[in-house]
Amino acid sequence: MRRGVPGILIGIGGALIALSLGAVGLGGWLAVRAGRAGDLEMALIWGCGGGLAALFLLFLGVGFVSEGLTRMAATVHFEVEPRAARLGETLAVQIAVEAHRPLIAGPIRLRLMTKEFMAFWVWDWFRKTHRRKEEREQTRVVHEIQIADRVELLPGLPQRYTAALAIPIDGMASFRREERGRLGTDVHAFEWWVELEVGLQGWPDAYEKIPLSVRPVRVSPALEAPAAESVSDLPSSDPLRITLAAWSFPVGSALQGWVRWEGEARQRVQVEAGYRILAEGRTWTTLIGRAVYELDPGQEEGFAFEIPSDGPITRSGDLYDIRWFVRGIADRPLAPDLSAEVATRVVPGSM
Repeated sequence: MRRGVPGILIGIGGALIALSLGAVGLGGWLAVRAGRAGDLEMALIWGCGGGLAALFLLFLGVGFVSEGLTRMAATVHFEVEPRAARLGETLAVQIAVEAHRPLIAGPIRLRLMTKEFMAFWVWDWFRKTHRRKEEREQTRVVHEIQIADRVELLPGLPQRYTAALAIPIDGMASFRREERGRLGTDVHAFEWWVELEVGLQGWPDAYEKIPLSVRPVRVSPALEAPAAESVSDLPSSDPLRITLAAWSFPVGSALQGWVRWEGEARQRVQVEAGYRILAEGRTWTTLIGRAVYELDPGQEEGFAFEIPSDGPITRSGDLYDIRWFVRGIADRPLAPDLSAEVATRVVPGSM
């Protein structure tokens, strides 16, 4: 089985490369026919379509051939535990490189990686669909270890290595949010993974990648801002007041506080809690809870909203920020609505 897999991969890659050449020929032939018929638009479509299809098939074919050649030279075994980790947790990594022929390997590098990603749709009146998808991503190397510089490998004598990678305790947990809008689905995400790079002299290098799920939970409690005093909105003459029970709240807990009405008549007040994602002058809002109260003058009522166990936690990132809030809205039919809002922080829990 080990000897058959590289041959299969190389065969698939060769077939894809042949198909890419066929796509060039077919697209060119159809483009010429359309051009002779006077249909320049179809000629352009066939020409560009054939070229793009050829590039795509060529890219896939080269990838399959490269993977097949790598597996002919050596097999890399790579394990990471745990794959569902916590902030501040240490990952145990086991590596085994088994050569199928005498060769020299190195350097062997291990990396802990993150990627912050966002994709959103914007209006574009110059396109037929009147929309355009924008994508941003920021990849970072959190930690890198060079396992070996140069090592000689012989068939039947695998080289084994162990290593440890620590997830920063103040890092961002794994996160993904999708919101369906008028133009399309906007996505915000934060990903973790461990990747292994094994240099093989005279052969394509070996690359392996294992995704991680990092939970918003710390292995040990971290010092947060004091929460002995309640947190209120800024002093004002408005009769609507929002007060929170603490400066910050861990994921999975209840976001607690009080709403107070100091108006002259009975008032209907709506209290909402949630978070906003801020990026490039745009705002995406998600609510986790809403409550409605009928308050008499001077009356105060408590509220509690359950924070999801997977957060997200408050953060300032390279591409976007996440900000939590609680706001109250007093709906007045014959006068402008009154609102009061308090910012808060959602932090990782601890175990």
